[in-house]
Amino acid sequence: MTFDELSTGQVLFALAFAAALSIGVFLHADKRGNKRATLWGAGVFLFAGIVLPLYVYSVWRSRRRRV
Repeated sequence: MTFDELSTGQVLFALAFAAALSIGVFLHADKRGNKRATLWGAGVFLFAGIVLPLYVYSVWRSRRRRV
């Protein structure tokens, strides 16, 4: 499927999903006191397939250090 075959509803759903993911990551990072919370959120919005796993790994790694 190419981009020009997507309906308006599908594009809006994808944008809303990306926005919800990025807001969730931003809020989580901000709550944890991460100095780069905005960068994490923007990165997830633009490149979720790459940045979201990196963020999850960084959170997992930091929790493991504290225990």
